[in-house]
Amino acid sequence: ITGSCLCENHSFSIDVRKVRFGFASCHCTICRKSHGAPFVMWAGMNKDNSTPDVFQVVAKEGAVPLSKYASTPTCDRYFCPSCGTNLYLKYGDGEGETERWAGEVHFPTALLDDVSCGKLEVAMRNANRPRYLHVFASTRHPCMGDWTEWASAPKYGGETGLEPLDS
Repeated sequence: ITGSCLCENHSFSIDVRKVRFGFASCHCTICRKSHGAPFVMWAGMNKDNSTPDVFQVVAKEGAVPLSKYASTPTCDRYFCPSCGTNLYLKYGDGEGETERWAGEVHFPTALLDDVSCGKLEVAMRNANRPRYLHVFASTRHPCMGDWTEWASAPKYGGETGLEPLDS
């Protein structure tokens, strides 16, 4: 699967068979602020798969190298200095709240091209891996309202994204 930043100076590719889960929705304050959104959809790879031969980032010739920001003592976020896109994050092997993701690389699924997003969906279904996780590492944005109301909201998907789904 492939994806890129907004200016396309940096792109990445991943062997879809190495992805641990399909989509994780994170509502933590750090994700919300770093992406300017009420939550971020991530996909991630296990520590053993978070290696340069599996997760490859390529910069166009002449592109400024990725910048790194340590958002927590155990997590570094990598972003394009030209357009500001958060390309991926990498957890260290430290202890604490992120121990469950130690050594993993996660990338925003919004950066995937349309074909890759479909490939990820199919791969998760075929591999019997978790297709979707919902993560509340800290708090939700107030616009999300009460969780029980949001969770019972109508769900849409299918080919067009507008087809009603069973709850």
